[in-house]
Amino acid sequence: MRPDLGRLVASTTTVASNSYTPFHINTDDTSRFSLRPIGEGSEVPQLIVTEQNHAVNVADYGLALKTSYKALRYRTTAQFRVLLWYIGFKIQTDKIGMLVNTIVDGDGNDNAATVINSEVSGTLAYDDLISLWAGFSPFEMNTIICHQDKLKAILTLEEFKDPMAGYRFQNTGQLFSPLGSTLVRCDHLLSDYVIGLDNRFAIEEVVTQPLMIEYDKVIDQRFEEAVISESVTFAKVLKEAAIVLNTNF
Repeated sequence: MRPDLGRLVASTTTVASNSYTPFHINTDDTSRFSLRPIGEGSEVPQLIVTEQNHAVNVADYGLALKTSYKALRYRTTAQFRVLLWYIGFKIQTDKIGMLVNTIVDGDGNDNAATVINSEVSGTLAYDDLISLWAGFSPFEMNTIICHQDKLKAILTLEEFKDPMAGYRFQNTGQLFSPLGSTLVRCDHLLSDYVIGLDNRFAIEEVVTQPLMIEYDKVIDQRFEEAVISESVTFAKVLKEAAIVLNTNF
């Protein structure tokens, strides 16, 4: 129901614990692991991987659908399924908000995203998006996440008013890809922020309990209840794979 989440996650890890310690990948000195000729007896370039100092907690999340017998009496399974779909859609939307918070603030291991400012406070210009794109070397900015206000600002930039892009958006609602990046709307994000992301390297999804649906009957109240729950959190993989553009500083 909300496939955007899959476009933002680099990998999904299932663990049998309520806490998880992410990798710490030392990328401070790229010369230590850059491709170069290796002389006889010389040291092989090394990428140092250890564990982070702090574990992330995997929290439980869920929503319940409680329906009276009377409301269900003349309803079909297809109608009830739509309600479950909506709950799943809402859960995915909230998970995107959790993921975005991890990108901006980090996962508790001093790995909050780097923040750059727009040239003029209170505005978003084409040059600001170019600066965001240029800051990604050696990564690739293949995803842009923003609040609906900034999404509208990007869609109306003069540089992106391509007739074919407008035609596709007006006829199908399909967003174009500015600077080769997929646009993802997230209203949990501050309206002043635009996140540039390389979705191949930035965020790891950690799951303890996959999505589960449980049913029960509350006979004394004549209710049918369905609980949809999941135990999930998000962790940073490479801090440099996400940059935040602040347009109001």
